Amino acid sequence: MDSNTRIYLDHNATTPLRAEARAAMEEAMGRMGNPSSPHAEGRRARALVDGAREQVAELLGVSPLNVVFTGGGAEANALAVAQAECLGAGRLLVGAGEHACVLAAAAASSLPCRMVGLDGDGRLDLADLEAALGESEEVPFLACMLANNETGVMQPVGEAIALVRGVGGFAHCDAVQGVGRMPVFPEALGVDFCALSAHKMGGPSGVGALVCLRETDVDAPRFVPLVGGGGQERGWRSGTENVVGIVGFGAAAGASFCGGHAPSTPPSSFAEGSCMWGAKPPTPPNHFSRPPTLFAAASRNEVPKDAPSSQTATARPFSESLGDLCTKDAPASLAERSSSGGGVPEDAPSDDLASLGALRDELEKHLRGEMGAVIFGERAERMAHVSCFAIPGLTAETAVMRLDLAGIAVGAGSACSSGKLAPSHVLAAMGVPSDLARCALRVSFGRGNRREHVGRLLECLAAAVREIKN
Repeated sequence: MDSNTRIYLDHNATTPLRAEARAAMEEAMGRMGNPSSPHAEGRRARALVDGAREQVAELLGVSPLNVVFTGGGAEANALAVAQAECLGAGRLLVGAGEHACVLAAAAASSLPCRMVGLDGDGRLDLADLEAALGESEEVPFLACMLANNETGVMQPVGEAIALVRGVGGFAHCDAVQGVGRMPVFPEALGVDFCALSAHKMGGPSGVGALVCLRETDVDAPRFVPLVGGGGQERGWRSGTENVVGIVGFGAAAGASFCGGHAPSTPPSSFAEGSCMWGAKPPTPPNHFSRPPTLFAAASRNEVPKDAPSSQTATARPFSESLGDLCTKDAPASLAERSSSGGGVPEDAPSDDLASLGALRDELEKHLRGEMGAVIFGERAERMAHVSCFAIPGLTAETAVMRLDLAGIAVGAGSACSSGKLAPSHVLAAMGVPSDLARCALRVSFGRGNRREHVGRLLECLAAAVREIKN
């Protein structure tokens, strides 16, 4: 490998723009028109937005009626939390490891907020959630992420939502880190809202979406927009749509659907395709056969008679609704495959979670054995492409700078803090000592990463450790 070639290992921060998204955006740039205008140019722009909406909806197994475009994942999360009071909730329950944008939205709410703790592995503490539910008779609104952006730890979304539903509460899921990397079906999870972001799946930054499975009728009086004005997105989010960004979002969603080739109709089993997540999820709700004019009908104040109802969604246990999707029929670990003559080819870039998991396994094996690293959340189910670890004595600030100078990009906590390396509230909630938390690094693999990249990273980290010891 050319020593001058940079290695990008921070895909949880943002992902490289997919070729499909770039091509779609370039074509959209050549077309002029405001999607709200009635003339031909406006109608063509509206068709682009509606087409992208259908692509995003297809990825999630929902109706296009349920998809509201936003300016990113943070806005989508804030919009969801803002609905709590108008839905009738009297309090917020928020996981201690939620993204900073969710914590900020909860702090801005007029409702009282109870933080729900994490266990030592970084999972939402269900016992603490049960205790919180019993502390008040007020209707709860739960905010629980799908997978933690720092540790990659999968959260017990299904069990948590079942507990909240048991007392008549509402639920929002921040699925920003999961959508496009694994099968995510909001209706199967039983949530009322679900947030996602384009740039985490190979789309452009500055565009996201909120899936609204509660009060989605056009004339529904109960919702609170964060931005008022022209009434775009059926009043949920005013402002002229970012047509180019939305088109790129749709193209990335289509490419993420199944190995870069999204079928126009759902296969009887996802196993018929070569899915990027390397597992066999169940067939999603069959909204794909619905006519492409669902959202157009809604914009005319008409709700199609066959529009799906969110009231039929029921929560399933985590092991059924999500956990099995990430592990069922997954390839063996790197060590197991190596012993049978398998493994990750030296010159093959990784695109699916199984191969990315093999890269992570190899990285962590050497980190533990050669550098005494602590792997955070290693006993929990994690997203296969993420490793959050600390090498005692090597601070994250020092490591990030050294690696950057060596041409390697890694993360240290969340990338949404304006470049600042602040102590991780996630690791603090897990009970990690502050001196060890200051050494936490996050490596997140993605498209284009190779086994040689792992070797180069290990070489640079080993050099830093030797320098500290000397």
